[in-house]
Amino acid sequence: MVEICERFGFSRRLASALMNRGMARARLGELEQGIEGFQRGFAISRREVFHTPERAALLAELLLQAHRASEAETLLDEIDAHVAGTDEAAYLAECQRVRGVVAAASDDPARAEQWFDMAITTARRQSARLFELRATTHLAELLERQGRRSEATSRLSEIYGSFTQGHRAPDLRAAKALLDYPAKLFAVGQKTFRLTTPHSRPGCPRAAARCPPGHEAPCCGAGPDRQRTAPSSR
Repeated sequence: MVEICERFGFSRRLASALMNRGMARARLGELEQGIEGFQRGFAISRREVFHTPERAALLAELLLQAHRASEAETLLDEIDAHVAGTDEAAYLAECQRVRGVVAAASDDPARAEQWFDMAITTARRQSARLFELRATTHLAELLERQGRRSEATSRLSEIYGSFTQGHRAPDLRAAKALLDYPAKLFAVGQKTFRLTTPHSRPGCPRAAARCPPGHEAPCCGAGPDRQRTAPSSR
């Protein structure tokens, strides 16, 4: 498709093809090549306003996986300026969530929490429950790392419980894994147990796509930063 678009000058379709191919390559483990391809397509498409924040958020998440947080933040700043004064807000909650991930990656948990709360507020205002779930899952993981387990569970269980179907979807599986974390710890007694919510482990080749069912381990299920020792049941 890229070859055909380049041959006949279909610039808009070329941009989509390059971004889709870039995302596919990133999901298959070719992260840097995927980012390069996505950036090439994004450079063509960003002259538009509509859908640009959505594409920017996807690219920013790829940059985060490559540990390029400063580039991700700069990109989001540029897109904010690009859509300023327009009504383009369909992906605002996601952009705010990604900003929270950038802050967390930059070791600024207070700022990350503010961005996640902002994303949740935006998603609720827009009745975008999936975006609310994603932001709340990130917030809950942040709170869990700070020892605020009760608050994390309360906030995440509320939005998770509002979904009556689709529980095999990756975002719902990630939320459920975080909610089930204490139960899994208890089940293994004194054995050290590691858990990273699906798709969130840095460097996971499938991270951008949200890991599919059954893909939590080994690549996503053993994050060293989440090591815990469970209390004995005896």
